[in-house]
Amino acid sequence: MGKGETGSVDAWLGKIAKMDKFKGVAQVEYASELSTPYYLRRPTGILGLDIATGGGFHAGGHSEIHGAESVGKTGLAFRTAGMVQKNYGDDANILIVSTEIRTDKTYARKNGFQVAYSDEEIAHFEYMRKKRGQPKFTPEEFADLSHQVGRVVTVTGSTGEKALDVAYEALAAGLFQLLIIESLGALMSSDQEAGDIGDRTYGGSSVMLTSFMNKVYPLFIMDRLIEEGEGRSRKVVGREMLETTVIGINQARAEIGGSPRGPKTHAAAGAYAWKHAQLVSLELHKSQQIKGSASGPPIGREVRWKIVKGKAGTHDGKSGTYDYYHMPKTDPIFWSDILLNSSTWGVDCVTELVSTAADLNVIERAGSWYTWTDDDGTLIARGQGASAMAEVLVNEDEMRDLLVDRCYAAAGLQVKFK
Repeated sequence: MGKGETGSVDAWLGKIAKMDKFKGVAQVEYASELSTPYYLRRPTGILGLDIATGGGFHAGGHSEIHGAESVGKTGLAFRTAGMVQKNYGDDANILIVSTEIRTDKTYARKNGFQVAYSDEEIAHFEYMRKKRGQPKFTPEEFADLSHQVGRVVTVTGSTGEKALDVAYEALAAGLFQLLIIESLGALMSSDQEAGDIGDRTYGGSSVMLTSFMNKVYPLFIMDRLIEEGEGRSRKVVGREMLETTVIGINQARAEIGGSPRGPKTHAAAGAYAWKHAQLVSLELHKSQQIKGSASGPPIGREVRWKIVKGKAGTHDGKSGTYDYYHMPKTDPIFWSDILLNSSTWGVDCVTELVSTAADLNVIERAGSWYTWTDDDGTLIARGQGASAMAEVLVNEDEMRDLLVDRCYAAAGLQVKFK
């Protein structure tokens, strides 16, 4: 292209920029000037999964976690919320749209998501302790139960449309790093609310999700203009990308015509508008049970994950596993207990970290021994078996963070988490 022709494009861009009818509703620029938010990720803390997705769920887009019931979909979303809290600290802003049940704070805490109990909940816990002849909470315990990092906002609505309207306003505000919709399959339309039980309705959640996504697309693909001044003196002084990560939790339903033992394939319900623009579609499956002893009851389960769809640095087809441990259903859950038992509550992220580091040759695996040395050959940690190595690292936050960084470097990934 000649210089004159380039100049004509410059002139055309300048003309478009001055036209009032396009201000705030169309974004026209050279591709070299366009930035994308996809280098910013929201990790789960399960390193093998995070590396497979290219660093975690993308900022500035929506992803889905789907799978059979009780496989741990919400737990994985809560783990992601907990990592947002770790990376942003008191600046963390998380929104949860609940369509089935209110946010289970005990389950959230068990999965590393620091949510405070309400005064009413704490009073109930203390009442139950009194009935059992137990002492009142100490000031330290009370502070623990009231502990939370950043701001966590929950949304419920009489219909799915009402809840998604609030979700849209939250995205438009651009204040939240993470928005979780739990769950897509339980969104009730206004037609369903107005009708009687058993009435046949059409479209259901698909219609409202399509409408929601059609409104949300411009928020993700266009920069938000930052303006100053009033009236005629009002002018654009900058712009910013939307960096909110949206995670939708969805139920996978068995395909019709499966075998008596269950079909091999599952389909996640939802609108095509929701599915087509997903940056990550993550599928979870239950696998073999974990037992503490040969004759003892199951204490956990292996979970298989697979990336069904991936965009913007995430590629479909990758898969792996992690171990998830059952936990006693005891209220309340003290955050200090979670920290002390971080390798045996919920997902065993520390042992998974050791195994992933060995797969990447960051940790040397020779027989049953795992050895981690520094670049100069200095021994950092050593253990016989992945579990033993994990015990060395479980309470060493700085060592684990260093190991994670080296694993990302070994995988050739350069991403931001904040």
